[in-house]
Amino acid sequence: MKIVPVLILCLCTLSLAAPALAGGESAVREVSTAAPAPGAEVTVTLSLDGCQAGGIVETLPESFAYVKSSLPADRVRVEENRVCFALLGETTVTYVVRSPEKGGGEITGAWWDFGARTNGTVAPTRLDVGGTTAAPGPGALAVLFALAAVPLIRRCRR
Repeated sequence: MKIVPVLILCLCTLSLAAPALAGGESAVREVSTAAPAPGAEVTVTLSLDGCQAGGIVETLPESFAYVKSSLPADRVRVEENRVCFALLGETTVTYVVRSPEKGGGEITGAWWDFGARTNGTVAPTRLDVGGTTAAPGPGALAVLFALAAVPLIRRCRR
C-alpha cells in the first residue's frame, strides 16, 4: 500500500501551513496607487486588527514627503522619512504622502500591540513615480497563435 507516503506528505503540508494559519498577518497596508504621477498625493491605509493601544512606525522611500493623517497631530511624529503613529482604540490609520518628481522605493513598517504584547512588521509596499502598466508583449500574442494553430495542424495530418 502507498498510504504511508501520502500520510507523511499530508503531515508535512499541515506542519508547514500551521504557523502561517496561526500567525496571520496582523497589519496590512494598502495604497491608492503604486505608480503615482510626479508630485501627486498617495493615500496609504494601515489596518491593525484587534489593537486597543499600540503604535506603527512607517519608513517612507527617500524624497517622499508626509502630508497628513487621520489621527490627531499630537499622536503623529515625523522624523526625516519615518512617521510614528500612536494608536488608542483605532484599528485603521490613513495617511497621505506626496511623491517626488522621479524615483521610487518601498514603504516599510513595524507595529506594536501593547495590550497583547505582540509586534511584527508590515509587508513592504513598492511605489514607483510615473510608473506605467506594461502592455502585453509579443509573448502573449505568440501563445494565442500557437493555441489557434494546434487544431489546424491536427486537421492537416488527417
